[in-house]
Amino acid sequence: MSNAKSYEQVLEFAIEREQEAQRDYEAAARTMKDAPMRDALLEMAEQERGHETKLRGLNIAKFLQAAQKPVPSLDIAEYVVAGEFHPGMSYPELLSLAMQREKAAFRLYTDLARITPDPEARALLKALAQEEARHKLAFEIEYDTHVLQEN
Repeated sequence: MSNAKSYEQVLEFAIEREQEAQRDYEAAARTMKDAPMRDALLEMAEQERGHETKLRGLNIAKFLQAAQKPVPSLDIAEYVVAGEFHPGMSYPELLSLAMQREKAAFRLYTDLARITPDPEARALLKALAQEEARHKLAFEIEYDTHVLQEN
């Protein structure tokens, strides 16, 4: 398999995951009676749409270079148990679910990188994992600021 084909397959897989996340957040938003919660879910869907756009316009060389920088973590997602989207969901529950989703995406890309034989595709998957780690960190910071520090 050519490297171009490998990148194409990896990127298409990542794009499909971002589209799935968009659909899930939008579906959850339709179940929310609380307008701020609905807006927060729609904002998350829009962020996922941005991730998809970013992946579609990816400059491979620049993206792989960025993957060399590790992303810090507050590790909050390691200790917060997420549920499922439901009407009346609290903001902490919503953030918890978002952290868990980003953590799962990170693990997915990390696991795929570990088993991929193509070194360039492996580097791309590691870069995608780092992007998901940045997303998780953003939700962890939001959780820390608006949930942990307010209590």
